[in-house]
Amino acid sequence: MHKDNIIDNYHGRLICDSYRWLENIESEETQEFVRLHNKVTSDYISEYEDFYKIKEEITKYSAFDKGGVPVKKGEYYYFFYKEAAENQPVLYRAKELWGEREVLVNPNELSTEGICAITGFWVNDKKDIIAYGISEKGSDWQTIYFKKMSDGQLLEDKLDWCKFASLCWINEGENVIYTRYPKSYAMHDHRITCHNMVSIHRVGTTQDEDKDIIDGVEESEYSYHLQVTEDERYLIMYKNRPFGEGSVMIMELSDGLETRVDEVRENINLYFSTIIADKEESFQLLGNVNNKLYFLTDYKAENKRIVEIDILNSKEEQWKTIIEENSEVPIETAEFTGSHIVLVNMEHGHHTLLSYELGKVEGKSIELPAMGAIDDIKGCDKEIFVSFSSFFIPTTIYKLDLDSNELKVVWQPQLDIDFDDFITEQVFVTSKDGTRIPMFINRRKDMKLNSQNRTVLYAYGGFNLNRIPEYRAAEIVWTKRGGIYAVANIRGGNEYGEKWHKAGMMHNKQNCFDDFISCGQWLIDNKYTSNKKLAIRGRSNGGLLTASCMVQRPDLYGAVISQVPVIDMLRYHKYTVGRYWIPEYGDAENNREDFLNMIKYSPLHNIKYGSIYPPVLIATGDSDDRVLPCHSYKFAATLEEAMNTKDRVFLRVEKDAGHGQGKPLSKLIDVEVDIYSFLEKVLG
Repeated sequence: MHKDNIIDNYHGRLICDSYRWLENIESEETQEFVRLHNKVTSDYISEYEDFYKIKEEITKYSAFDKGGVPVKKGEYYYFFYKEAAENQPVLYRAKELWGEREVLVNPNELSTEGICAITGFWVNDKKDIIAYGISEKGSDWQTIYFKKMSDGQLLEDKLDWCKFASLCWINEGENVIYTRYPKSYAMHDHRITCHNMVSIHRVGTTQDEDKDIIDGVEESEYSYHLQVTEDERYLIMYKNRPFGEGSVMIMELSDGLETRVDEVRENINLYFSTIIADKEESFQLLGNVNNKLYFLTDYKAENKRIVEIDILNSKEEQWKTIIEENSEVPIETAEFTGSHIVLVNMEHGHHTLLSYELGKVEGKSIELPAMGAIDDIKGCDKEIFVSFSSFFIPTTIYKLDLDSNELKVVWQPQLDIDFDDFITEQVFVTSKDGTRIPMFINRRKDMKLNSQNRTVLYAYGGFNLNRIPEYRAAEIVWTKRGGIYAVANIRGGNEYGEKWHKAGMMHNKQNCFDDFISCGQWLIDNKYTSNKKLAIRGRSNGGLLTASCMVQRPDLYGAVISQVPVIDMLRYHKYTVGRYWIPEYGDAENNREDFLNMIKYSPLHNIKYGSIYPPVLIATGDSDDRVLPCHSYKFAATLEEAMNTKDRVFLRVEKDAGHGQGKPLSKLIDVEVDIYSFLEKVLG
């Protein structure tokens, strides 16, 4: 395996990048590198004596019917439902909840391997048309199709070049306004994510006939998101920069947007009123009552509040706070019905639920079944549907009765397992600087704490995202077979609001690693496990976490799992959408202070030659266009060279798989079987 003689100068410091050639992920040499490593990894894992037992059990507890939260549009409920053996959820509609249902879109018919997934749908009940996005191989790119709902006829309309697209029906369902990107060959600089567009498509025409409100010709840091109010009166356009600054613009749709596109493009500020200008904080429109808009925001409220903005008088001094910020309990999300606002709050890493009647000051608490999480919540008129799960409660769908404030089960899965055999504990760990870190510990009730238990410690720690209780079949099998599964709510997430996020981002990133290391040490000190029996696992930003902790404290772990990880912190911003993460990590190339911080923890650049690191499984997908697989390739190659061995570094590259979204059930099972077979084999 050859090495590049590439030296980069970062603010006067020379950094060698010996495996730059692996960034060319399509080259034959890189493909051969992947083939060889995949074979070594597959052979090692599949030889484990209980491999097929683990596969049988994970398949058993994964293969059950799964229902999604319904949303009401017109006379129909629309929802996803996945039968046990299906790879992907199917989109249905029904006039009565869980009554006779019609198939609208079945992605399982598009691919026998299950690599096609629905990324979103938009109902036009006026014209009996549904628009829906399809992605392939786990890619963030999606194609939007149109179908007649009554007879299933696929229309000729097709919208390409869409990524993280938003779409809204306008003009009585004759048109859609949507976000997209230009064709790659139409750009002069090949930085496609710098050319976000807003276009209008008329049903029955080709995409080439679409008219652009924002044409994306010039390179721009801005991206756009669209939303139409429930009463279809207003179009909201969010204009955001990756560095946080953004604006919210609004247009009354009676102004005939679809017939005046050229005029709007030439003078967009004449047609769109800016009601929120150049704020670094987030604003999410929950709904409206006539000309009054209700936003969930962390502006002047790190734990979020809800404000009312009158379109007719939108100056900031006229904004009205209708639900105040709670200094101790942040708002995770909220749902609006027109008469009520339901808050999903975050309390020590799990959710609580509160209902507010519009105009009333006090909220009413809603009892949840356990210490768990609201996976999804959707409301329309007076109906609110909630999806709830915990470590030992599979996703269950409830309807919230707004009069009694009670949750009533409308659908729940059936599994052949007694969850009373397990227990979830919550403990609080003191980190290096004295900060208390919540941690969930899941285990069998009959387990003895004798320092001999195989343990997986999982966390994420970034991007204001949490890792709260969720049902996962693989972890059920792991605990059932005598393992411990712990989840640490380290800094960088939103478990305690934006202050918790900021304490684990940018130049505070080391706090994440200190928190995670402290949680691992606590499990050892309290005899749950030992360093030889402790494994750490994380994915994406969590993959960065486990890789960094591995190179900082190799003595603490018996095994490491790093999935789709961000590894090269000096060059991550050069790949696909990496530039959007600069506010989270920093920019080592263009900012000296950022470089001096990032070089301290970048996993690729802190591998010490001659050191012995614990066995590590690095898992990625060959179609990952969010965190490119070259991060994993370079990490594996450098570790092998540093330890002068290949029998402790295992690279698993999944074919036709992306960052994780849209992955078929079969692939989800396969990766979990490999991970837990690897862990049992390595930890003994």
